[in-house]
Amino acid sequence: MALAMGLREQERAQLAAAWRYDGRRQRPHASVGNTSVGNTGAADTVTVRVLGPMTAERSGCPVDLGPVRRKAVLALIALCGDAGARMSGLTDLLWPDHSPASATDIVQAHVSRLRGLLAVEQGSSKSQQLIVWTGVSYRLQSGPRCLLDSTEFLRLARAGDEAAADGVVTLACEFYERALELWCGSAVADLDCLQEHPLVVDLNRQRSDLVVRYADTASMAGDHGRPLSQLRDACRNEPLSEVLHARLITALSSTGGRSEAVRVFEQLRHRLDQHLGIRPSDLVWRAYGLVTDAAPVSAGSAASLVPAKKGVNKWSG
Repeated sequence: MALAMGLREQERAQLAAAWRYDGRRQRPHASVGNTSVGNTGAADTVTVRVLGPMTAERSGCPVDLGPVRRKAVLALIALCGDAGARMSGLTDLLWPDHSPASATDIVQAHVSRLRGLLAVEQGSSKSQQLIVWTGVSYRLQSGPRCLLDSTEFLRLARAGDEAAADGVVTLACEFYERALELWCGSAVADLDCLQEHPLVVDLNRQRSDLVVRYADTASMAGDHGRPLSQLRDACRNEPLSEVLHARLITALSSTGGRSEAVRVFEQLRHRLDQHLGIRPSDLVWRAYGLVTDAAPVSAGSAASLVPAKKGVNKWSG
């Protein structure tokens, strides 16, 4: 078909890769952004979102999850994935210092209420429970009837990595972009009790890592400006990240935004000095070198930006 269409070699490779990656998707594919479910014959679908404020929807309508502790229980169960959340982990989350004697009963009451809120109708008199007890933990049964945005994020990220590994960088950028569009802020941003949890820290880190891979892949595709929005957001979320700021400076300098690139560098340098007492790492200086090579600064300004003796920066990536 590609030969009949007269496609060039690169275009044939992209078409083949797109066909291959599309074939790997589960069909029918249910988008987190649209809770309709292909040909399952059921309109009752629940969407659980942890990539931003903790929310849930039933067929596009918000579900009132109730008090903060109940939302935290659902969030941890969702974040634990197939392994599920153990009772000890849930009680430690709600009462980090000392749990009351009734802690188990309270957690079970929250789970029971969540089951009622999230159960999906299977027929006139049947419903499917989305939170199940495995014998050791509570698990959220994500799938065609229960869409979890973090699961979709990881699926799209993997598809992008596979496309990038095959050298189909334009397709990889599309997957990365779609994965990052699922985020509406830091993970479970409205639940303070979970912000230091390892699962939340790791999920936010995966987002930052994907922004870096997206920027690098877009650069290989010659589309330096494509990830600018995601880079700016990531740098706002992590104001001391040299890895992210280096990519932002590079992307800006490659798209004519030299004055903004200088400003980003200066602001990062000031924050590193004020908060950590260190100077920018070689990674940042190399990115900044692209700006100064392309747009020379004044002699006085240049002199103030030349590093003297820089030691190894343990905070750099």
